[in-house]
Amino acid sequence: MSSGFSGGDLYGSAINRTTRYQYRPQLGGAILVDPSILPPNPNSTVLKRPLNELEKQQQVFLLRSVKQRNYQTSPNSPLSPIDFSAVSPDISSSSSSSSIHGFSLPPPSQPSNSFNLMRNRLKELEKQLLDDNDEEEKDGNGGASDLIGEWNETMQNLIKPSFSSSSLLDSAMAISEGKIEIAKEILSTLNQISNPHGDPEQRLTGYMVRALLSRLNPPENNSQIAELCSGDHHKATQMLYEASPCFKLGFMASNQAILESTHHESKLHFLDFEIGQGSQYITLIHNLSQRNSGKPSVKITAVTDPNGAPIQNLRLVRDELTKLGVRFNVICSQISDLTRDTIGCDPDEALVVNFAFRLYKMPDESVSTENPRDELLRRVKGLNPRVVTLVEQEMNSNTAPFVARFTEALTHYRALFESLDVTMARDSENRVRVEECLARKATNSVAREGRERVERCEVFGKWRARMGMAGFEIRPLGSNLAESTRSRLPPFRHNTNSARFFVKEEAGGLCLGWNGRVLTVFSAWH
Repeated sequence: MSSGFSGGDLYGSAINRTTRYQYRPQLGGAILVDPSILPPNPNSTVLKRPLNELEKQQQVFLLRSVKQRNYQTSPNSPLSPIDFSAVSPDISSSSSSSSIHGFSLPPPSQPSNSFNLMRNRLKELEKQLLDDNDEEEKDGNGGASDLIGEWNETMQNLIKPSFSSSSLLDSAMAISEGKIEIAKEILSTLNQISNPHGDPEQRLTGYMVRALLSRLNPPENNSQIAELCSGDHHKATQMLYEASPCFKLGFMASNQAILESTHHESKLHFLDFEIGQGSQYITLIHNLSQRNSGKPSVKITAVTDPNGAPIQNLRLVRDELTKLGVRFNVICSQISDLTRDTIGCDPDEALVVNFAFRLYKMPDESVSTENPRDELLRRVKGLNPRVVTLVEQEMNSNTAPFVARFTEALTHYRALFESLDVTMARDSENRVRVEECLARKATNSVAREGRERVERCEVFGKWRARMGMAGFEIRPLGSNLAESTRSRLPPFRHNTNSARFFVKEEAGGLCLGWNGRVLTVFSAWH
């Protein structure tokens, strides 16, 4: 992926700068690599020296004296150059702190448990490589090559995430401090290790590089906002909702809360501000039809605006829902005009308001004194709904400053990209469309400001405060909602990483996430 910048060679030009850019601590879970266990620099003349001199000067593998072996050197042998250029620049151990591209990377004060385990594993591999076993001599170097290949893969996995994450953050910091040339050089190098068809880290790196370049070179005529409102983006968003349990189960939890709170109602009116393709209601209506008291009368009103879902899409939704016996209506209304009369809600109808991934796209007090976000909540409270369901992404990207917002987006989308590895094949066309959708969202979140920034997610604590100020009270989750939602997690028996998906109840909300990171939160209000 071309960055659009010549930038220069970061290996040389960045080192010669008088102002060096200091690395900050790594993201949680990242590992700082001890230079003493790294392979030697492929360009170093040390590789051409005899083995005994290599032992003395590098002390990388041979920590004890061994007799000479007669097997041939493998192409990936530690005695021959090892190419790490595909995943990371050379890391030198010439000083007490590591250095990448001329930027100082201080070592951790205490090695992590994961780091110690990795060093132990490397020592075990070394012992097997150098063990003087007569039977091994007869077998040739096949086993040694396998072990060295494992060593190479281990080191690549260690270096790549640590380097790309730290470098992305350094580039964001450089941009915030006006050090544009340094930022361009870092992004140029990151662009070389990104891969739109690689693992989640390589894919995400490319998209986040694109986001930072977009901040340096903003598009004209609000083209990015148009992309976020396009039909292709809406279709890819629906693919995401179907593919990711963290989104799909949020809709399921919302439906279950609606069923519990309207159990005895014979007439239901749903008000939705982001109806999408209507999939949530197809499932809900099916569940309503199975009630012992009989299927209630159902009316759905979709509120839209000129920047909302395409009208053609809403016609398709109407056609699908009317087949199920639902009265469907679309209104284009200003927030100030929302009343029970304007939405066509009869006095004997129980009103249900569904906010699923909608409120975060509305401007708040940090953008406009009109504060449409809070005004909509107050208007909805005035409609006297039976229940209000809220599902939102858990990410602090609204009022946070640029660097903090970028850090939040990086960790959030990393978890989301990793989770897609369980649910979608890497070479799937839909996977590409979903990731492009996420890339547009991430770019808008970190690269735009003011009214041009549509993606303004907040954490659940802030939503609780907003709902409370609008007059809502949180509705306790059903006694078995968390367990019922957890039981709906797809098994993904072909992928052991599926166990990283989790469901938990916290502060009155239902948290859905991946590998310790909460990605979405459901809550109900009245």
